[in-house]
Amino acid sequence: MDATAGGDGGFLSRSHLGDSGAGLAVLALRLQQPVDLEAVSVRVVGGGKQAAYMPGEKVVSAANEIFGFHCWSDEIKKMEVDYCVQDETKKWCALLRA
Repeated sequence: MDATAGGDGGFLSRSHLGDSGAGLAVLALRLQQPVDLEAVSVRVVGGGKQAAYMPGEKVVSAANEIFGFHCWSDEIKKMEVDYCVQDETKKWCALLRA
């Protein structure tokens, strides 16, 4: 079921975007909205500093709200290992950047 940006759920579908300037204008307006600060988490990083981030499941949820379920995709273009160690219990701790 398709719903427009003003309809229930706020979803946009490919059929609503189409090739029309109006559909793209609605999408542009949705993308210009500020990030919901309740979706942002904070964690302590090196040197006792704090880093704000948005957990993956919240990013997926936001993309579904903006573009519609199954109307978007993602691709990892580059991934780097910043940190990787094995502790005394043989468990690995790794920090990856994508």
